Amino acid sequence: MAIDTLPKALLNIAQRQPNRVAMRRKDYGIWQDITWAEYLENVKYVALGLNAMGVKYRDHVAIIGENRPEWLYCALGAVCAGGAWVGIYTTNPVPECKYVVEHSDSVVYFCEDEEQLDKALAFRDETPLLKNLICWEMEGLKHFKDPMFMSFDEFLEMGKKIDREKPDLFMQLAHQAKPDDIAGIIYTSGTTGMPKGALLAHEGYLWVAEATKQVIEAFVDDETISFLPLNHVFEQIYDIMFHLTTGHTVNLRKTRTRLWRI
Repeated sequence: MAIDTLPKALLNIAQRQPNRVAMRRKDYGIWQDITWAEYLENVKYVALGLNAMGVKYRDHVAIIGENRPEWLYCALGAVCAGGAWVGIYTTNPVPECKYVVEHSDSVVYFCEDEEQLDKALAFRDETPLLKNLICWEMEGLKHFKDPMFMSFDEFLEMGKKIDREKPDLFMQLAHQAKPDDIAGIIYTSGTTGMPKGALLAHEGYLWVAEATKQVIEAFVDDETISFLPLNHVFEQIYDIMFHLTTGHTVNLRKTRTRLWRI
């Protein structure tokens, strides 16, 4: 199988080293391991959940949250569903979040917590293409009910149910993408006007991984720390490009900064 898209790269590395640690996240001061098999499994449930929600080939999915595994599950789940992810900085105010969601034609909004959900609730009436809001952290939201809203845990359960009913669907979806399809959209800081969406194709992500390795050595035993915002292209070199081609371990820590916007 030619490794020419991000879903194929993920499938390849997860099948090659399923029990190796792909990521670590810190919970209450203790690092928790996530294997490549667990990474792929969560991506699968996200992709199937998106498909069940009606996300189609080449649709766009917005993500706003700190550096944590869920960000990567949602990004890779979006491309495995045949679509593309759109990163939003957690520090963006409501008008900037609305601009990115509207300009990118995003149909789903993944967010970290109540703070980021409130932003979408403020502009959703002005973004008619946006159909679903999915939140990772439910603190302060346990009693919140809305037709557009779902917790990430509920969303994953939906993906698991689809997987039991249609065990072959994920592989069918994951092979939709073509090398020149858009995988991710990164918005510029807008210093000379409104932010512009840089369209990054699957083949571009994989080419950068190989090209960068010509000047920076990368090994499977490497350990990296994710500290720039995950929707920043430089962080994606290590957390997506290198990660899916080298298979090293990424250690995720939260960051709140506005200094690293491209």
